[in-house]
Amino acid sequence: MQPTILAFRLSDERLHTLRAVASAQGLAIIAVPPSDFSQTLGALCALDARNPLAAPCDFAGEMLVMAGLSDAQSDRLLAALRLCLQPNIALKAVLTPANRRWTAAYLYQELCMEHAALRAGKGTRG
Repeated sequence: MQPTILAFRLSDERLHTLRAVASAQGLAIIAVPPSDFSQTLGALCALDARNPLAAPCDFAGEMLVMAGLSDAQSDRLLAALRLCLQPNIALKAVLTPANRRWTAAYLYQELCMEHAALRAGKGTRG
């Protein structure tokens, strides 16, 4: 799989910036439309079959999912985004065997809970 970034709910301007940063690093960008938020992350990365019967769902905020990136690629991407995108995208995840079957909407909920816990000084959920 080519290293890919799934981008959710970015404005056109922010998506353009992300595309420029990612292109310079040889990374593909998939701007996921809200109609696909109920698909699994694996399906969005073309690793799994899409579910044609998935019920529509939505979420409001920005989110990135990095799939197939090495640690060095992830580090370079995140460093570049900190410089180029202000405010930074708060919710970011790496595609893993454990979360690839999650829907984008479910991952968003999980990341929101973890982000809130971190801001409250309680750490992440176990």
